[in-house]
Amino acid sequence: MKKLKLLLGLHNHQPVGNFDYVFEWAYKDCYFPFLEVMEDYPDIPVTLHYSGSLIDWLEENHPEFFEKLTAVQKNGRVEFMGGGYYEPILPMIPEWDRIGQMNMMSDYIKKRFSVNPRGIWLTERVWEQGLVSSMGKAGV
Repeated sequence: MKKLKLLLGLHNHQPVGNFDYVFEWAYKDCYFPFLEVMEDYPDIPVTLHYSGSLIDWLEENHPEFFEKLTAVQKNGRVEFMGGGYYEPILPMIPEWDRIGQMNMMSDYIKKRFSVNPRGIWLTERVWEQGLVSSMGKAGV
C-alpha cells in the first residue's frame, strides 16, 4: 500500500483591536480545542502560526494555553512559522520595519518555545521578490 504524507499547517489570527468576546469565542471554540485534539494524535506533525495580536491576548487572558501548546510541542512535532508580528502586508512597509516585524516574531518564538522559526506566514499571501532580501536579513 502506498504511504500518504499529511502536511498540516494552521494560521491563527485575530486583528489588533478586535472585540474581546470574539477572541474569547475563538479561544474556546477553536484554539484550545485544537490543542486538546492534537494531544490525542502524537504522530501527526503540524506547523503553527499565531499572529502577535493573538499571542498578546492569549498571554494576558489564557496563559494555560501556552502550557498546553508547550506540551504538544515537547516531542518535536510542532514547527512554528514566523512572520510579521502584527500581520503587516510586508511589501507595503519599509524594509527596516519588515525586518523588525519578522525579528519580533522570531524572538518571541525563540524565547517562548526555544526553537527558531524556519519560514514565515505571508499576510494576505502578498509576495514580492524584494522580500527575499528582507527575509535573509531577518534570518528566516
